[in-house]
Amino acid sequence: MENNRDKEFDFFISHASEDKDEFVRPFALKLIDLGYKVWYDEYSLKIGDSLLSGISKGIRNSKYGIIVLSKNFFKKTWTKKELEALLTKETLFNNNIILPLWLDITINDVYDFSPLITDKLAIRATTKEIDNIISQIEKKTKLNIISKEVLIEKINSIKNLTEDRRKKYFLDLESRIKNLFHFQQEYYNWYTSDDAFGDKDWDDLLVEEKRIELQKEYNIPDGVWDNTELRVGPKMQILIRLGKKWVYRKMSHLEAAEFHFLMEEYYDIDPHYIMYGFPHKSLKDSTLLNYSFAGLLSIGISTKIDEDKLEKSMAEIFGKYYSPDDDY
Repeated sequence: MENNRDKEFDFFISHASEDKDEFVRPFALKLIDLGYKVWYDEYSLKIGDSLLSGISKGIRNSKYGIIVLSKNFFKKTWTKKELEALLTKETLFNNNIILPLWLDITINDVYDFSPLITDKLAIRATTKEIDNIISQIEKKTKLNIISKEVLIEKINSIKNLTEDRRKKYFLDLESRIKNLFHFQQEYYNWYTSDDAFGDKDWDDLLVEEKRIELQKEYNIPDGVWDNTELRVGPKMQILIRLGKKWVYRKMSHLEAAEFHFLMEEYYDIDPHYIMYGFPHKSLKDSTLLNYSFAGLLSIGISTKIDEDKLEKSMAEIFGKYYSPDDDY
């Protein structure tokens, strides 16, 4: 099964080629510069790629479809096909994934083209308003990028929680751990069961539909990295116990090493989501991963961090868990 951590784009942009220079290219570049993964034909298709296959992959593997509606868009055959595919995906998964941008058109123009999309809240698009447009898209999709400043502020706020707030924060952290484990166990049990696909060997559409259903049930946001082989058991409780010590700043060097190792290596699940509530994909800047780990140490170990002791602790934990006979 594909690892959902890396396969998705944040946005698929459907547009008419005539609108590239005026709006679409600067808009797409701004999204990319901010760290979003964008399927945009000029950068996502290479010479020799199949147009149909590339677009199909982009639509299938994108969280949202941005459609830049314009008079040029209305005249194109390909844009109509892309919109139809996005509408089909929206219907199949019962998810509002289409984000219309209106480029120099009126509601009457949209209605004449497709009455189905006139009831979707649209954003009026101009090149001068790109920052505002992206801000509105972020509010709708909740795909905000986590900056260095936001992460550091979060780390400092956890350090300075009151006793009551610390208790509440631990309960939230415990809930995130349990939800991840139960979500993955149910998902795994379902797609490995004999009757998951009836008489078919595999059905990508049904798998994705079930995943979305269970994500909603267990309150797992998009962008969280997870492990399809997680199972509820004693070691989930170990993670919860270590998480409590982390929140209450009562970790030894060995416990900090174990907490990090279990999330990052042994379970291969999202430590940033567990600790801070930020899905892995919201940390677009790879340097923030180091800040996240530094936060694990500075929050969990309230005394001075001894680097030599920490290194020895990591080696000891690796030896403790890295056994072919060990189980989740």
